[in-house]
Amino acid sequence: MARDPLRCGYLATTWTVPLLVHYLAQHDGIEVSQHTLRRRLHEAGWRWKRPRYVFSERAAHVAQKKGA
Repeated sequence: MARDPLRCGYLATTWTVPLLVHYLAQHDGIEVSQHTLRRRLHEAGWRWKRPRYVFSERAAHVAQKKGA
């Protein structure tokens, strides 16, 4: 889970349980249900939080549009 799902070939920016189940089955041959994986992640201390989107910088023309 330390690896970005984009680098593993998935069109996702964060890992989800269904995505992890698919990854484990395809790459490691581990068949596990989503419920079991959620339970194991919880036991290991992993928590899921909604991702926050952060804008890195404002466009230079934004101030012009607002009349500044």
